[in-house]
Amino acid sequence: MANDNYHVTSGNDGGWDIKREGASRASAHFESHDAALSKAREMAGRQGVRLILHDEEGQITANEAPEPPIAANDPKPLRKRVFGRLGRLFSRSS
Repeated sequence: MANDNYHVTSGNDGGWDIKREGASRASAHFESHDAALSKAREMAGRQGVRLILHDEEGQITANEAPEPPIAANDPKPLRKRVFGRLGRLFSRSS
């Protein structure tokens, strides 16, 4: 699915729209750019697609890759924190 990216564009009636690539209608509309950007990042991250940002004139200003989600049951982040701390404790010379 190459055309699944999300775009944040200036809305026709003011405000900001979030649109799927190739869609004729907006997926969401927000009055503020910050609110649209926050929701678009959430949507793009959940779908694992790119987020393309446009300015008021429609020019592309940024192209963001999605951040991979961390699974709630993934033990690696906890393991890294615990063993990282233990390693620092045991590596100290007295």
